[in-house]
Amino acid sequence: MVPVELVHRIERISALRALYAGNVAELVGKDDDIVVAYANREKRIIFTLERSFEKYGVCGGNHVGIIILTVSQRHEAIRAHVFEKFIRSGHRKRTKDTVTRVSQDKAVVRNHDGVKTYRF
Repeated sequence: MVPVELVHRIERISALRALYAGNVAELVGKDDDIVVAYANREKRIIFTLERSFEKYGVCGGNHVGIIILTVSQRHEAIRAHVFEKFIRSGHRKRTKDTVTRVSQDKAVVRNHDGVKTYRF
C-alpha cells in the first residue's frame, strides 16, 4: 500500500493522470491481477512500492507499464522527492510497456530490448 502522503504528492504532479487504486471501490483489497486488468482498461501505468509487480514482466502486452519505487528511505517526503525528480528527468516516457525500478538516483528500465539504466 502506498502511504497517503506519497499518494497526495503524486496526484499533484500535473504531468501525470494519477489515480490511487485504494480510492477505486472495485480495487480495494483486490489481488494484483485485478489492479493490472483495471490499469490496462484505463490505459494507466501502475506506480507501486510492491516488488511483487515485477512478476508481470514485459512480454505479451500484459500491462501498460509498471513503475516500482525502490527507495530505501521510509520517509514519505524523501520518496516523493525522488519520484518527482524522476518525473522531471524526462525518463517517464521510457516507462510505457516496461517494468521500471526507480531508486534514489536512477531508473532501471526493463523492456523487450533488455535492461537499461538511466541516471537522473
